[in-house]
Amino acid sequence: MCALKKSFNPVHPQDLLKHPLLWRGQQLTQPGSQPTVRTGFECLDEHLPGHGWPVGGLVEMLLAHAGIGELRLLLPALITLQGHAHGTWSIWINPPFIPYAPALEAAGVNGQRLLLVYPKTTEDFLWTLEAACKSVSCGAVLAWPVADKLKPHDTRRIQIAAKQGHTLACLFRPLAKRYNSSMAELRLALHPAKTSHHLLLDIVKRRGGWPIEQLQLALTDATPSVHTNAKHVQELFREWQIIQRHQVTTHPRIKGTDDLALTATLEANLHQAPRPITRHSLH
Repeated sequence: MCALKKSFNPVHPQDLLKHPLLWRGQQLTQPGSQPTVRTGFECLDEHLPGHGWPVGGLVEMLLAHAGIGELRLLLPALITLQGHAHGTWSIWINPPFIPYAPALEAAGVNGQRLLLVYPKTTEDFLWTLEAACKSVSCGAVLAWPVADKLKPHDTRRIQIAAKQGHTLACLFRPLAKRYNSSMAELRLALHPAKTSHHLLLDIVKRRGGWPIEQLQLALTDATPSVHTNAKHVQELFREWQIIQRHQVTTHPRIKGTDDLALTATLEANLHQAPRPITRHSLH
């Protein structure tokens, strides 16, 4: 009885390395694995999967207090996303300040495509955030949780909704939540630097890679200083006031399309004082 012989063809190691199920650590920052948008900061892009913020994913910004440069970090991406054919709206949920429209306009953000929402409860916050992330007309959702009682399964819901809507979702959470479990695919801890033009950043969690600490970003590399263009911002503010008064007194409410409905909601939110905050901010 003859023994059966199995044919054996040797596999070259280079062929194995091309297998789609094989992942190597050096491939962390290779583009194409998922849609991304550039952050505007090259030293940060090189450490992020796909070289940018995930379009269709949840990002968490962990910081001790607002106003250390977190918005300037996101400005380049917000401007890029507003320029897309779809997803031209930016929705800010429960911001702890009144966004300063002229400064945003000076930076390149279209204030007419910015929607402010102020939920009163955690349940309303989650519903609003999930619905905004699923909307195909929304490119970016920035959210500050009410009392921040989010659980891991809540962040999982947000992550799934962002993927469904191809939305860049960003949660701003207390730095104390750094060691809490979260399903966000990217988590960053932000720290103030010695000057307002710089920001220190820790990558606490990233898809397929180890944490990184103490990256220093020069915010002026991608966004101009809010002080150097003060005169221009003041001129824009006066123009903005005139336009707002004109719209309130002369423009009737028209319904019929999603954009017009969103505009009506935007006007309602902008002309409502949800809380007694008097400071304006662009950080």
